[in-house]
Amino acid sequence: MLDALAAAAINHLLQGAAWARERMVPFAGASVRFHLPPASATFSIGEDGTLQPAASGVEPAAIIRLTPALALRLALLKDESARAEVEVEGDAALAAALTRILGALSWDRVPVTTTDHAIDRRRSPGFRADSRRPRADRSPGPARPRTTVPGSTGRPG
Repeated sequence: MLDALAAAAINHLLQGAAWARERMVPFAGASVRFHLPPASATFSIGEDGTLQPAASGVEPAAIIRLTPALALRLALLKDESARAEVEVEGDAALAAALTRILGALSWDRVPVTTTDHAIDRRRSPGFRADSRRPRADRSPGPARPRTTVPGSTGRPG
């Protein structure tokens, strides 16, 4: 299950990065395991340059080991010096290409949970907080004073 979630998050980033998918295509069919304690995930690279969870029992061509702190340095801080601290077993060319490609993606654009989607929706124009309440709670009652945001017209978007 972790493999599927991680693949979905990475593929979400790859959708907007055709250059990254193109660079992964030469490795189509290869499998790689990312070991990021306390978890690990094994992926196969598809013909289109995306990742799929590898079938159980597949022996990866490369194993990439990194700590959570190292992953943050690579993904969010774009710290190139951190690349030297990544441990690699197996196909070094595959591992180097993947760490380079994945490190260049915009990881701040990955929705971490469905709560992130709800937060984004609340930021959208015209969203009213009371629209999330169940219908039973929307019965007519005393009028509540409306508040407006400074600089807004006070009219629904």
